[in-house]
Amino acid sequence: MVIINLTKDSSFKLGDDAKISVKAENNSGKDQDASLIVALYDEGGKFINYVCGKQTIKNDDSSILTTMMKLPEEGAYKLKAFIWDSLENMNPLSDVIDIPVQSK
Repeated sequence: MVIINLTKDSSFKLGDDAKISVKAENNSGKDQDASLIVALYDEGGKFINYVCGKQTIKNDDSSILTTMMKLPEEGAYKLKAFIWDSLENMNPLSDVIDIPVQSK
């Protein structure tokens, strides 16, 4: 699976709607489930929240996966986006994409 980050913003601000998009190209030799997970962590690395979008991508095809999360109004956070085969199996199909959240 080849993952291309299509997110227009390299960072988001507190209070924003963070819209994350990736293009997933399936070169695995079989149809593949892909779940885009975007997780919010506080400055200490504590997991706060997540959103997930899931799709089955046919072999030798690609798909754009998009999720959106409303960011808190205050605090210090970072977003991490990654592709897993599913929330149940949690097998990673991509590297982690780190996306900073900046104060207003």
